[in-house]
Amino acid sequence: MGQIFERKEIKYLLTKQQYQSLMKSIKSHVLPDIHPQYCITNLYFDTPDHRLIRRSLEKPLYKEKMRLRSYGPIKGTDPAYWELKKKFKGIVYKRRICQPLNTILDVYENRQEWTDQVGLEIAHFSQIYPNLKPVMHISYERMAYCGLLDSSLRITFDQNILWREEALSLTSPLGGCPLLHEEEILMEIKCFGSMPLWITKTLSEHQIFPSSFSKYGRAYGEKILLQNAA
Repeated sequence: MGQIFERKEIKYLLTKQQYQSLMKSIKSHVLPDIHPQYCITNLYFDTPDHRLIRRSLEKPLYKEKMRLRSYGPIKGTDPAYWELKKKFKGIVYKRRICQPLNTILDVYENRQEWTDQVGLEIAHFSQIYPNLKPVMHISYERMAYCGLLDSSLRITFDQNILWREEALSLTSPLGGCPLLHEEEILMEIKCFGSMPLWITKTLSEHQIFPSSFSKYGRAYGEKILLQNAA
């Protein structure tokens, strides 16, 4: 069964010192999420000429991407999540299907028909971009919190973000090139509607400001820099 999310996702690039001082300020407003610490592994799909990420980096009003996600390296029978992510005027619309990895790959690779609305959207996306293939493996460690008074509010912190262009499988061991400096942490605030006042006041007090940051976009930029340096 597919899932649909519609929310704001705002990113901030912090130093570890900022992270530590921020956590002291917000600890009375948040709780550890139901899964407080975990590893996320993604396979990003794109065309051979990287059409999707190149368009995304142009910062259009509307952009979209597709990825296959798991929580840590998995086996073929473990669950994986096919995600279609769209962004329009700052609002993120995410469609997601969860199935065993072997099943979800078989359905996609053989172009079998999906049976629900989310599956139909993913199938349509694949028809628009018929040459999609996995091009980037990105993994990271996440710490997650939710709002004490509003559990739909989520604040996540990602560290040890690694990217690579080989071993493009969710069953492969983790590894790759670091995307952030050792002292950097990527924070993301996810909410429906406006952010609570206590968050905006706290961020202002700590002089923490939004950062335009895409993991796949940053990794693609690193790839181009490495090619130019070769």
